[in-house]
Amino acid sequence: MDADIEAYNKLEKKLLEEHHGEIAIFCGGRLLAIAKDIKEAFKKANVPEGAEIFVKEILKPEEQAGLLFL
Repeated sequence: MDADIEAYNKLEKKLLEEHHGEIAIFCGGRLLAIAKDIKEAFKKANVPEGAEIFVKEILKPEEQAGLLFL
């Protein structure tokens, strides 16, 4: 999963500009899919069974901090 987090961090600025509020799925250090909701993201990603994935809602850091307290 470290490779997935690194991949997200490299793409974060572009993802925030172009896909704010959407869901991204990473696997093996690669971005597999972006969609408006998690169901659509999983359909697009076509993740192999048992694969370790990283699912991320594309939000600004200040938006993410607020979610931790819900």
